[in-house]
Amino acid sequence: MKTIVRILSRAVLSVLVTAVATSVVVGQQTRLSDEAVAVLSGAWAGRIGDAVRGQDVLWRFDQTSSGQLAGFMGPAATGSATFPMQNIAFDGSALSFTVDSQNGRFVGRIVRGQATGTWMGGRSRSVNLTRSALDRPDASTADGRPIARVIGRWEVRQGDTREGPPATYLRFVLGASGELMGFTGGAPEAITTPLAEVSLNGSILTFRVPSPAGAVTRFTGDISGDAGAGTLFEGAELPITMDKTSR
Repeated sequence: MKTIVRILSRAVLSVLVTAVATSVVVGQQTRLSDEAVAVLSGAWAGRIGDAVRGQDVLWRFDQTSSGQLAGFMGPAATGSATFPMQNIAFDGSALSFTVDSQNGRFVGRIVRGQATGTWMGGRSRSVNLTRSALDRPDASTADGRPIARVIGRWEVRQGDTREGPPATYLRFVLGASGELMGFTGGAPEAITTPLAEVSLNGSILTFRVPSPAGAVTRFTGDISGDAGAGTLFEGAELPITMDKTSR
């Protein structure tokens, strides 16, 4: 059994080494124009390689207190980009950088929040990443829907008085392509059950809670700031309130 575990561990590590840097080194900060920083800064998510042999990855570009730009890269499975980039060059459309610890290099272009190009590390792979909707200048998804108001964790209570302990919890995040995704759970640390048909139209939020028994549980409500109220239909209409507790 220990031999099998060691073999699997080496195989997983090999995949990560091919796709991204595997050791943390000191990153290099780059001074760019304010316009260029505005185009790059924030979180990016997408894929290196094809659907079969590729890997989901994250980028993050941060502006430092001195006005320079620092970049990081990491596997999406970890939920964070922590491997520093070096030699970042960006002219408003053409982007390149290296991850020196892996002898890897990206060369590509940025067009309307979409990064495409080639990752060269071991062998060349295609790259396609999308900038987080929350980091775009209009703070909206690609089709213009404002979504910053719902991203984060919410407490849900039955009734319309906002009194008593939460009946359940919700969490809304952005998917790799900028789509709105939702999850529910009975505790703040266990919000893992996916919601279906999540939609935000202006301030109107709707979603459905899938049920193995086939029961229809659908929410429709209005979001205003860090609070929301609406109706949960589950055989009968039940009023509920929502309060955001984190972003």
